[in-house]
Amino acid sequence: MKHSHLAVLPILALLGAGCAMPDGTPIVMPSSPTPSPVENTCPQTPQVHFFNKLAFSAREISDIQTNVVTPLVAYYEGLPEYKVVSIMIKRTSTGITVDAIIDQTESDDPIYHGFVHPRADGGYPMWYPEEVPPEYRG
Repeated sequence: MKHSHLAVLPILALLGAGCAMPDGTPIVMPSSPTPSPVENTCPQTPQVHFFNKLAFSAREISDIQTNVVTPLVAYYEGLPEYKVVSIMIKRTSTGITVDAIIDQTESDDPIYHGFVHPRADGGYPMWYPEEVPPEYRG
């Protein structure tokens, strides 16, 4: 029987990466006969990925990092129960799409935060969180 390889999203790679739990509890794998403390070998978060990175100039990547990624991460750092784990950036005809995966400390369910960010003449403007009007019923 021939086995096919599965493509796994970068965020899923964190699940079996041998990362220590946030409270320092060692992870015990079923195949491991004795528990041993696991050093925090998790990749630096957030992981920022550019879809077709060669299509972006070095200036665009720097602009996006400064004006979009940094403010997005700072916004969630201001909310202690959330942490940005992964960000995927893809070019569109008018700007970029930003897809972020946010971890919640009180839940096993991640949050998906996606938005379209426009490109202006001088590059990518600063990202600000949008206020949801009180009458919005989603």
